[in-house]
Amino acid sequence: MQFPTTAVIVDGQLLVVGSQFDRGGPIGPGEPQRPFTINVFTLE
Repeated sequence: MQFPTTAVIVDGQLLVVGSQFDRGGPIGPGEPQRPFTINVFTLE
């Protein structure tokens, strides 16, 4: 997850979406692949 773009806290968890900018778009060549990764972190 080099380029997190969106984060939200839901029910005590932090959800973070990775952009894949390094796999296509403004930072790297190629085409981003679906599905995008959503990382979940439990907050205490």
